[in-house]
Amino acid sequence: MQKKSRFTNLPEIKPDPLFHTYKKFRESISDSKINLSIGMLQDEEGKLVEFNCVKLAEKELEKENLNKEYTVITGIPEYNENIKNLFFFDKENPAFKEDRILVTQPVTGGASLRMVAEIIKRFLPKKIHLSNLTFLPYIEIFQGLEICYYPYYNAEQKNLDFLAMKNYFSSIEKNSIVLFQLSSHNPTALDLERNQWDDLIEIFKSQNILIIFDVAYLGYAGGSIESDLYPTQKYAENYIEMLICYSSAKNFTNYSDDIGALLVVLNKKELLIKLKSHLIVLARSLFSFPSLYGARVINKIITSQPLKQLWLQEQKEIYERICKTREMIIEEMKIQDLKNFDFEFLSKQKGIYLFLDLNEQQISKLADESFIFSASKGRINLTGINKKNVNYFVKSLKTVLNN
Repeated sequence: MQKKSRFTNLPEIKPDPLFHTYKKFRESISDSKINLSIGMLQDEEGKLVEFNCVKLAEKELEKENLNKEYTVITGIPEYNENIKNLFFFDKENPAFKEDRILVTQPVTGGASLRMVAEIIKRFLPKKIHLSNLTFLPYIEIFQGLEICYYPYYNAEQKNLDFLAMKNYFSSIEKNSIVLFQLSSHNPTALDLERNQWDDLIEIFKSQNILIIFDVAYLGYAGGSIESDLYPTQKYAENYIEMLICYSSAKNFTNYSDDIGALLVVLNKKELLIKLKSHLIVLARSLFSFPSLYGARVINKIITSQPLKQLWLQEQKEIYERICKTREMIIEEMKIQDLKNFDFEFLSKQKGIYLFLDLNEQQISKLADESFIFSASKGRINLTGINKKNVNYFVKSLKTVLNN
């Protein structure tokens, strides 16, 4: 008897390119292999960074012998309050003083973006504006919406094309929805400066634009959490409505225990209650309940002064290391006389990534011949480079550039 299946004609799709590259790295047996693809933090020895503050918090939680009861669908109230205070550290901010901020706890930062996509599909204009060189998973997350691309990266001039971006936003329809990565733009590593964020305020106000901020690398671009949060503080002061999607994965090095947060800043306090009712229904249907454990760890760190200070210090050490690593790579490029790079372009980049703007053939050659695994367009995770492998990395890079 012939066996049949209703899925016979189901087409196979290509795997996620980033995780496929990471899989190739793990399967490689080369002693020279370097993982520059996925954005997990590595130390000078190439080992995964796990903050000591997290380990200490976990030990304290273990002693408390807490149960694993279901929590509130929108998340542990204490966690939500801690995240609110972390993001809105200036208690004089009008959004904070007027209690116009709602925080919910999804299962991950990606889940908060997924919830936002559903809110847009159900209640808002079904169109979203992304940067012209963007984080590829956005395409799947916002599938079903009309996706438009605003000018961001100018490949010819190797810069952030702010004038074209500004003109674009001045001409789009009112009530549009625009997504920004708050800091450490992935993949270009190019961020707006404070004066540029300021220049957009009146445009966003006059066009009544809703901003979605994706926040995955808080504190690693400007050197502190407060510095990276400048746009959200400034926009809240100016009554620009925002949906802020936070991931804790890099902030707390909890990776697969990533605990998300969705912060909603509206201009009318009474609308938060209505929106919260829909977020509860969405959360129940999308992931049922958020995680207790990850949120408890973060609560322990934020509410313990010694642990919080240790956390901030460990974050600062990561920031300082990526700055020194970027300088080290540029210096090694100059020593080896790489002629195909604008070093000023590389030095202007911020955060844990370095954007090399390579083509697919060059990326494949790096992986196949030198066992150096990077993301699309040659976006590399800086923390994968250290004093031991920087010479080999630049030498390998030089071979694919035909210097």
